[in-house]
Amino acid sequence: IWTTRRPRPDADELANAIALIKKSEKPVIIAGGGVLYSQATKELTDFADAHGIPVVVTQAGKSAIDERHPLALGSVGVTGTSAANAIAEEADLLIAVGTRCQDFTTGSWALFKNETLSILGVNIAAYDAVKHDGLALVADAREGLKAISEGLAGWKAPAALAAKAEKEKKIWTEAAAKAMATTNAALPSDAQVIGAVTRTIGGENAIALCAAGGLPGELHKLWPATVAGSYHMEYGFSWMGYEAAGGLGAKMGHPGQDVSVMVGDG
Repeated sequence: IWTTRRPRPDADELANAIALIKKSEKPVIIAGGGVLYSQATKELTDFADAHGIPVVVTQAGKSAIDERHPLALGSVGVTGTSAANAIAEEADLLIAVGTRCQDFTTGSWALFKNETLSILGVNIAAYDAVKHDGLALVADAREGLKAISEGLAGWKAPAALAAKAEKEKKIWTEAAAKAMATTNAALPSDAQVIGAVTRTIGGENAIALCAAGGLPGELHKLWPATVAGSYHMEYGFSWMGYEAAGGLGAKMGHPGQDVSVMVGDG
């Protein structure tokens, strides 16, 4: 039986992380694939709720939080939503959980405009935790989030941050709905195809699977991921053809769910 090793944070690193968050006024959590690998989705949501911090997601981190949550702003970076990127632009602290902050996520670091920006890297791999001169918290994502939250007991980000997140999310949600709405066009857009699929088989029982081409960008923004694992994107290698075998494997692993395979590079 294989069990997940869950290294806990070093006491000094933890104290520094808590102090850094308490100094921030516009923090944002960037959730990566490590949140899903750690099965830390509940802890991530609890953390956001307890401390009023918006959550944005990478390609690998999509579905780490229910996108219906008021603080869940969706994808970030080059393929990001307007809401996520608006919050990220002004952030004075990135809490990067289980992500290596690669170029698609950060827009090659052009996304962040705040000159006082600091980075806290919560990662099982020390190499990724210290990236970009960040303050490292080397730990399992689930254990790291729990430990930080305990240390922050009673602390919340300024209410103006959640209010701005709500405002920006409303703007994005309306724009996305318009893009995905049916027009009966002879040649529908990628967004309209995604809209049709989500209206037909979307929801908590659906899994979207893709790999390469242009669709990963559209799905990252538009697929309504509500439960962990409802979004499966092989984008580390952008491997053309993965969709066929990957779709069969997803259906074998989850025979009771609707698996929607979208080929992004035919």
